[in-house]
Amino acid sequence: MTLPTAAQAEIILEDAVAEDLPEILEIYNHAILHTTAQWDYQPHTLERRTEWFHSAKQAGYPVIVVREANDASRKILGWGCLGSFHAKEGYKYTVEDSIYVGQGCQGKGVGKSLLSALIARAREMGMKCMVAEIEADHSISIKMHAKEGFVEAGRLPNAGFKFDRWLDLLIMQLML
Repeated sequence: MTLPTAAQAEIILEDAVAEDLPEILEIYNHAILHTTAQWDYQPHTLERRTEWFHSAKQAGYPVIVVREANDASRKILGWGCLGSFHAKEGYKYTVEDSIYVGQGCQGKGVGKSLLSALIARAREMGMKCMVAEIEADHSISIKMHAKEGFVEAGRLPNAGFKFDRWLDLLIMQLML
């Protein structure tokens, strides 16, 4: 799928393949090391990301990458995925989205395009509810989800700790 972004550049959204994992890992590890969007402390290994990727695919969850349409290098600008919200059977119609935009690629519509595509995929999968767990100070992600119809469903004060400070977890929900 090719879409124009806010900056009028065309981007391509496509299902990730195993060859995309080093770039997916680079974007993910940057988020671990430099942001509160991801609450792990240590970077992941390619082996760990590969296991995650194959598990997601086997469970039927999409992993989507975004590339600039006219970029011959096919560099990944961002990626997103759906995953189970909880492992218990009663949650089988609820998915959680994760979206990561590469360094220097913010403001180009990458995150918005990923979120729209993930919502469409969740609907295609027959999901009833989509959840986003967002660090409560991450206003860009909160606004992006709100523009797509997500509403605040709960807040867990001091649920996480990273970079020597306590973090609140905002839970947003979209009924599909």
